[in-house]
Amino acid sequence: MLSAPSQFGAGMPLQGRFWQVAVPAVTANVGYWATLSLNIPDFSRYAVSQRAQLLGQAAGLPPAMALFSFVGLAVTSATVVIYGVPVTDPVQLLSRMQQPLAVCVSLFGLMLATLTTNIAANVVAPANAIVNVAPRAVSFTTGGVITALLGLCVMPWRLMASSGGFVNWLVAYSALLGPVVGVVAADYHLVRRRRLHMDDLYSMSPEGQYWYQVSHATIWVFTRVGGAASGHQRMTELHCH
Repeated sequence: MLSAPSQFGAGMPLQGRFWQVAVPAVTANVGYWATLSLNIPDFSRYAVSQRAQLLGQAAGLPPAMALFSFVGLAVTSATVVIYGVPVTDPVQLLSRMQQPLAVCVSLFGLMLATLTTNIAANVVAPANAIVNVAPRAVSFTTGGVITALLGLCVMPWRLMASSGGFVNWLVAYSALLGPVVGVVAADYHLVRRRRLHMDDLYSMSPEGQYWYQVSHATIWVFTRVGGAASGHQRMTELHCH
């Protein structure tokens, strides 16, 4: 398994195409982490201090992602040795196994991992955002249900039809989220020097620090639209196919 030649080596299918594969792959990972960057305040606000949330994320996220990435690469490489072809889909891999007990245990773990990951990473933030739109009428549970229905409208089964289509979706998604993260990060670190006025964050008064006029909003809108336009065409192509 570990002696398998590089797909970018001489005579291999991807010879001389390293950067054509590496750049979209890195961009896809940026899109993945951009989502967590926008969502992480929904969790870090419960930390007792800035140091606590920094240590928690530093100890929890990079090692876990490195470990799971290694497991994914190792298992996929092993399928080439065992079955002769790479099997990247865990469900397809389980369908090739012959031991019923191992299949049942693995499927239970897969379902548990999918539910816990989606609830933590993909439901909490949009559910809170929906609640904030009408907090008196919408509860967190209702916001979670609305999020699930919106998720169905995206048709994720079409995005997962192929690994290439999923990577293309992440690339387009990162183009949509990149401007948002850039504006938020620049405003917090460069403009406000990491200092926020807590009362004004929740104030609707025009005298508040975060009451934006047209001049400020226009810059944000142009930045947002510029980034969204670059990913819109690709996202449209993915759904058309």
